[in-house]
Amino acid sequence: MHSGLYIGRQDTSALCFLLAQQSSSLEFNSAMRSQVAAVAMFLLLLALGAEADLCVTRSRTFKGWCHQSENCITVCKSEGNTGGFCKLGACMCTKECVRSTDAAGANKAPQHHLS
Repeated sequence: MHSGLYIGRQDTSALCFLLAQQSSSLEFNSAMRSQVAAVAMFLLLLALGAEADLCVTRSRTFKGWCHQSENCITVCKSEGNTGGFCKLGACMCTKECVRSTDAAGANKAPQHHLS
């Protein structure tokens, strides 16, 4: 008598079926991982191409002497900016601006850039 494991024909075909299923699911996972990696790489390159900066411009509609930033913020937001502050009596508006990259790959800074 053999003390080993006996695998009959039916068992072999079932085993082949299970291995084929497992193999195809591994290929699917590998393909899915490749797609996720490609999307991640694309997003990384996209993020490196544009840097967000804070741009500052003088308010176009604020009247009078700016001494309370709350009023300045309200006026700047009504002009489409994200915020504002008083500086030497003038209302200065802030908004996020994006540095563009030219064809040579050099960053072009916005005109009124706050560093």
